[in-house]
Amino acid sequence: AWTGRDSRDRLVIFSERIETLKWLLEHLPKDLGLPDMAFTILDGSLSDLDQQKIVERFGQEHDPLRVLLCSDVASEGLNLHYLCHRLVHFDLPWSPMVFQQRNGRIDRFGQQHQPRIDYLLTESTVERIKGDMRVIEVLVRKDEQISKNIGDPASILRRHTVGEEEKLVADVLAEGMSAEQFEHQFIDEAKPEEDEEDWEAALFGTPEEQAASVTPPDLPTSEPHPLFPDFYSFAKQAIETIPEAQGYKTDDQARMLRLSPPPDLQRRLRRQLPAEVLRETDEYVLSALPGLVEEAIERAREEDKQGAAWPDIQYLWPQHPIGQWLIDRVIGSVGRRRAPVITSPHLQK
Repeated sequence: AWTGRDSRDRLVIFSERIETLKWLLEHLPKDLGLPDMAFTILDGSLSDLDQQKIVERFGQEHDPLRVLLCSDVASEGLNLHYLCHRLVHFDLPWSPMVFQQRNGRIDRFGQQHQPRIDYLLTESTVERIKGDMRVIEVLVRKDEQISKNIGDPASILRRHTVGEEEKLVADVLAEGMSAEQFEHQFIDEAKPEEDEEDWEAALFGTPEEQAASVTPPDLPTSEPHPLFPDFYSFAKQAIETIPEAQGYKTDDQARMLRLSPPPDLQRRLRRQLPAEVLRETDEYVLSALPGLVEEAIERAREEDKQGAAWPDIQYLWPQHPIGQWLIDRVIGSVGRRRAPVITSPHLQK
């Protein structure tokens, strides 16, 4: 059972209603036996800066925050998965898209545990309400199927916005439609919208047209032969050709490059890197090993730097500004009316 004592095991609770979140904030500390500082609300009344500070606190192991009470303002674009794999839908939205947006806060790349997602379903003795709840239960069941199969939530009701999905469910509840009718009419037997039907055929042709198309004969191909086994090997040789890059260091075991940026690289970094990562005089450390970079990200997240935490090791790859700079400098070293000569044992005579 979850106790809230483990700083690496936290909880997110979603509700659409702010008053519900306030009620939870008032009662949960006593019910769970946790101090008030273990709870906070994340809703749309907070500024973007305050929201980001709360998210950063929630991802720092030393912070006492354990339970994040969220309105749907937190259901999009926020990473809550660093120290949390548990989520509770305290109330149930009428939109499969909202279900998936909420779930995506913890069920995302980098999650190290199997997400645990729970839905609060209430029981009623009133027949009309019992019928309504069975309709909502259909949405919950479909949401679980989508999560397991990595499907598109829009495919459940075939509506393209949250508002359209909510209106459909509201109409179903207002008409008193049974859960079986709802599932049969709007999910199992749902037809694509008229403008959806033929887009694939218009783009690729009908199956008959595709079968009738002439397939070009297979042409002989060969595996590409890169000049370097990986980007670190290129970077190591490239940096040797740049006179201004003095004092750089390489580490073959860690596939790591350390350098203090010369003036032209500093200008490039100021244009392309976020302000919080810029180091005017410090050396930059990059590694081509994803594991080392992930460890650096983990360390940075656990440190308290007033929201300015940034990993001290960055990923060395062609799209990093320093990687692009190395490529440009190598290309620029070839003078006008000159061409590099490449010898390779793979070239055919």
